[in-house]
Amino acid sequence: MKIIYVARHNAGGNNDEDAIAYAFRELGHEVHAIPESQGFKALQRKADFVLFHKWQDTVSLQGLEGKMPKIFWWFDLVDFPNEKNEQVRNRCLSRMQWMENIIPLVDLGFMSDGDWVARDRTGRLVHLFQGADERYIGLGENNHRCAMCRGPWEGTDLLLTGIRLGGEKRMSFVADIEQHYGERFTHVLKGTHGRDLADLIACHKIILAPDHPVTDRYWSNRVFLSLGFGAFMLHPYCEMLADMYEDRKEIVFYHNREQLHIQIQHYLKSTTERRLIQQAALERTKKEHLYRHRCAKLIAIVKDRLGI
Repeated sequence: MKIIYVARHNAGGNNDEDAIAYAFRELGHEVHAIPESQGFKALQRKADFVLFHKWQDTVSLQGLEGKMPKIFWWFDLVDFPNEKNEQVRNRCLSRMQWMENIIPLVDLGFMSDGDWVARDRTGRLVHLFQGADERYIGLGENNHRCAMCRGPWEGTDLLLTGIRLGGEKRMSFVADIEQHYGERFTHVLKGTHGRDLADLIACHKIILAPDHPVTDRYWSNRVFLSLGFGAFMLHPYCEMLADMYEDRKEIVFYHNREQLHIQIQHYLKSTTERRLIQQAALERTKKEHLYRHRCAKLIAIVKDRLGI
C-alpha cells in the first residue's frame, strides 16, 4: 500500500515515527514522510491513505475529504479522571478538545487509550497499542555511560524512567519509593533512548512501572520499550497486559504498593529468577510486540474497515 505519513519525523526521543515508517517499509509498503509542519503537502499527493498522530490542521484534513482516507494513531492517555493537578488537567482538556475537533474529520482513529475507545460512539476508533522498535531491540551492556555527561553510570537496584507529570498519584509513587529505598533507587527524568536506554536498563536489577496512570486498557509504552531491552519489570496489574505477558514468567505484576515492596525484596535476592523472566520477556516482545506487529494489524484493520 502507499501511505502518506504526516508526523514529526526525525524529532529525537524514542523516535516512534521513524520506527513506524521503518516497520511499514519492512512490511512492503511505500511510505512518503511529510513533516507535520508541512502537512498541507499531502493535498498534492495520491495514496491509499494518510496517517498522522497529533496533526491538527483541520483545513488540510477537510481538503483531503474524498481524496483518500484519513487515519490517526494516538499514543497518549486522553483524560486522567478525577485528577486534581492543574497542569495535568489543562493538558487533558487540550487533548479532549483535539479529539472533538479531529474525530469528525477522519475515517479511522487508532488509540493506545482503550478507555477512550470504550467511550466512543462514532464507530471510528480502534484500540491499538504501541510497540518496541526492532531497530534497537536487544539486551544492553552493563557498562553504561551517562547519555547527558558521558561519564560512568553507577547503577542502582531500582530504576524508574519517565517524567513526574503523571498526576498526584505518580508523584506519591515516586515519593514512596524514594522514602523506602533512598540511594538504591534512581529516577531518570531526562530522556534516555535507544541503545543508551538499553544500557541504562542493564545496569539495574529491577525496572519499576508506576501505578498511575494505568487501567486495564491503558498503560505506558515503557512496557514494550523496556521489555524489548531485556528489563526485569514490576508493573501494576492490567487485565489486557496480563494477556500479553505472563505474570512471573515474562513480567511481574503488583496489585498494590504493599505487594510491590514485598516483590522488590524478593526479586532483589533472586538473580536467577529475574534473569529467566527477563529473557522470556525479550523473546515474547520480539515475537509479538514490535511496531512491525502493530503496523501489520493497522493495515489489516484498514483493509477490512475501509475496503482498500
